[in-house]
Amino acid sequence: MKKISFIISATLLSVFFFVSCEDDQEICGEDTTARLIIKFYDEATNEVASKSGVISTTEFTDYTFSSQDSIQLPLSLNNSVDTLFYRTSTNATDVDTIALSFTRTEEYVSKGCGFKINYTNVSATLGTSSKTLKKLEWNPNLVDANNQISITNETEAQMFIYF
Repeated sequence: MKKISFIISATLLSVFFFVSCEDDQEICGEDTTARLIIKFYDEATNEVASKSGVISTTEFTDYTFSSQDSIQLPLSLNNSVDTLFYRTSTNATDVDTIALSFTRTEEYVSKGCGFKINYTNVSATLGTSSKTLKKLEWNPNLVDANNQISITNETEAQMFIYF
């Protein structure tokens, strides 16, 4: 009798163990929605430059950075436009703007990750009253045959800003 109850207990325990294991697709081990990566350059030398400042988004989130040559910013998940506001410090009164527009498309990743947002047809315009930012360019490696930019991953900087 003890042997039968041991076999039943071991069988139930084994079944419980295998049923309770999570499927690898239930776990999302990657960032899904890509962020805009901006790399900073010195306009006079055309070389990468470390900058400090504060960039705010339309959603009023401040991203403060110090002595960095690049920054990663999330784009809007709800709108098809976004505005970046650059200041040299939190208290600075001069604000430069970059207006972004894009098309958002959803892509199914997996059961654990759900959907991610890809940004296509991305365009940017530097504000006309810009004092600190001199120009912006898209990474030429990311421009497609139709002269369009898409932000689908974080493998390299998409935008270059010159000071």
